[in-house]
Amino acid sequence: GGAGRVARSGDEASRGGVFVWPRVRGHGIARGLVTRALDHADANGVRRVNLMVFVPNVPAVQLYESVGFRHYGTEPQSIRIAGSYHDGYLMSRCRDAN
Repeated sequence: GGAGRVARSGDEASRGGVFVWPRVRGHGIARGLVTRALDHADANGVRRVNLMVFVPNVPAVQLYESVGFRHYGTEPQSIRIAGSYHDGYLMSRCRDAN
């Protein structure tokens, strides 16, 4: 597995890619990577984290929703995988501003 970088601007961050090899999926690796990245963002004052996930990737969408991300838009044909274009869900997680 691996995690992409986090680009930060003020109190907002954009999440890079998270990829887990197919043969080790289903063991909580992606959840651990995402949770750790969000904990790090929270500890460093990041209020909002944005990401894009390709629409056919239902398990990824469900994972992100389960940790507080919400779908706020779709970018048509934004991701090319194996020669085919897929729409990307734009998702965001925002901590309460206190």
